[in-house]
Amino acid sequence: KLSEEKRKRLFLSQLDAMFGTQQEPNPASKAFVDCIIMDWGVDPLFRGAYSHPTIGGRDARALMSTPLKERVHFAGEAMNRNINPCINGAMESATIAVSEVLESLGRPRKPAAKL
Repeated sequence: KLSEEKRKRLFLSQLDAMFGTQQEPNPASKAFVDCIIMDWGVDPLFRGAYSHPTIGGRDARALMSTPLKERVHFAGEAMNRNINPCINGAMESATIAVSEVLESLGRPRKPAAKL
């Protein structure tokens, strides 16, 4: 298991490799201030959990993502009706939830971004 410091360095090196240029080969490392690393696998409340479709649960995501009394809106990878558990699903569901909140406040609803 990597130490927290090694995980930080690995993460920054991956970002540098993805976004670096000849003029600035280490943009992430250069801009880095601090971070918090959460190891969900050892957290006793979560233990690395993620959502996945189950038999008979076809409509569960739609039900879970339905706003509660039009005042509480839900987002996250488990709420996405179209994409299996992943960051894209979480981001898309957040965009949808924000659009619902804006609409409930009487503001124009913007279409959800396709990720």
